[in-house]
Amino acid sequence: GLHSLMALRDVYGFQYLLLLALATYGSDTGAYFAGVFFGKHKLIPRLSPKKTIEGSIGGVLLGTLLAVSFAGYFG
Repeated sequence: GLHSLMALRDVYGFQYLLLLALATYGSDTGAYFAGVFFGKHKLIPRLSPKKTIEGSIGGVLLGTLLAVSFAGYFG
C-alpha cells in the first residue's frame, strides 16, 4: 500500500495524495452521518448489520462533492 502511495506521489504529485485522502475522508464521514441521521433501510444485514442504503448514498455524495471541490480549486 505504501509503495502505491509513493508511486502515485512520484508520478502525479502530492496534490493527488491529498485528493485521495480528502475523497476517502469525505466518503467515510458522509456515510456515517447520513446513516446515523437518515438510515432506515439496511444494506446487507448478514454482512454488516449497521450499514444502510442511505449511508452508502451519503458517502458517495460527500466524497464526490469534496473531490470535485478540491479538483476545481487546484485545477
